[in-house]
Amino acid sequence: MRILTSNHYIADFTVPFQAQHTIKRVRFVNLGRLWNPALAVAAYLPMQSFDLAHFVNKIPVALGKNWLVTFESALPRMFPPSEPLRRHLRGQLMSPGCLAIVAMSAWALSSFKRINAGWAGLGAVLAKAHVLQPAIPRAAPAPRTLGSGETIRLIFVGNNFARKGGIVALRLAGRALAEGLPLQIHIVSSKMICSGSHTDHPDPLRYQADLKHLGLPNVVFHGAMNNQQVLELMGTCHLNLLPTLHDTYGFSVLEGFANGLPAITTDICALPEFVLPAAAANANGFLLRLPKDERNCWSHVEESRAPEYWDMLDQAFASMTEQALVHLRSLAANPGELEELSRNALAGIEQRHNPRLLAQALDVIYNQARQA
Repeated sequence: MRILTSNHYIADFTVPFQAQHTIKRVRFVNLGRLWNPALAVAAYLPMQSFDLAHFVNKIPVALGKNWLVTFESALPRMFPPSEPLRRHLRGQLMSPGCLAIVAMSAWALSSFKRINAGWAGLGAVLAKAHVLQPAIPRAAPAPRTLGSGETIRLIFVGNNFARKGGIVALRLAGRALAEGLPLQIHIVSSKMICSGSHTDHPDPLRYQADLKHLGLPNVVFHGAMNNQQVLELMGTCHLNLLPTLHDTYGFSVLEGFANGLPAITTDICALPEFVLPAAAANANGFLLRLPKDERNCWSHVEESRAPEYWDMLDQAFASMTEQALVHLRSLAANPGELEELSRNALAGIEQRHNPRLLAQALDVIYNQARQA
């Protein structure tokens, strides 16, 4: 079959190569630029012939062929919502042409249930729901190692600099320098602050004191890089740093794992489903603890307009910095631990995020269209 999907970055993780089918990756139109709720609508150019469509985070307004959708959190995914459009897209999810909804994580499926609670069609749609984790090919041939006394090299990747944890990265560099901890942090970011990220403080001046740390001798600021350049840089590092305040999944963590980099990240949203902390079997990283709400989100994620919001942010940044330092001091004292974490990161890619296994699971869904 000819399967239409997006050429977006996320589709690389969620719609893998298929030996039995032809994957046609096309550019989708972001209708959300015209009207925010229309972000939820699947619209693609140019028109192409296909047998089945596999959408990512988007639902078609009308489609005369079978389709499915993979999603990372809300579905329909619209901010803010339009009730008439939401009713129509929910109806599309109930249609016979919708073969499946595929959640990227158990957290995503839980979010879908919560957001659509009370909807009469929820049960019918849940009957065709699946949880399939994103996948990526293994890149590193062998696990990372750390020599005694060697500088620990971390990479932080995130254009939404503050939300993704760039402030924590800078504070970590400052603390490490002050106490003589051998640490180097590579920062890949366009340094976007207060540019639409819902977790940013509305006053950019609040971040200026921390941003001065970009000039520290143990910080290497690369600016924006393309994905291939990021992956090559990962190949020179020991650990992947993502002390994020909100991430529905965390694809850069998977990219790090594929390159043998254990993760230092937060215990929010879907991240605890595939980042296994040092106390667990098959540990592949470290989870930084944040106060959370019933959705497993940072408990202050929607309070950016509160007068005391900077205090909330500052406390979160300080706590994550301290927790990360504890783990990095331990690694510096016991460098052999890195190799085991790296080995487990690579094993997790093979066992839980393998594109071949994801393709097999999706093929079962795709073949429903062939049978129909």
